[in-house]
Amino acid sequence: MERSTRLVSAAFVLVLLLAATVSSNRFHGTCASKSNCAVVCQTMGFLGGWCLGLRRRCFCTLNC
Repeated sequence: MERSTRLVSAAFVLVLLLAATVSSNRFHGTCASKSNCAVVCQTMGFLGGWCLGLRRRCFCTLNC
């Protein structure tokens, strides 16, 4: 039962993280530097940004 609760909690946190990010439409190319991604996202009005995924795309974080 405890393992099931942990799994549900982890899934909920993952959904929240995914819902609070938006793919950057101004960042072009492979995202190799988190700081570059964050600067581009901040110029778009977001809090910051992260390089995510196998394709290393820039995702901006929303202010929830």
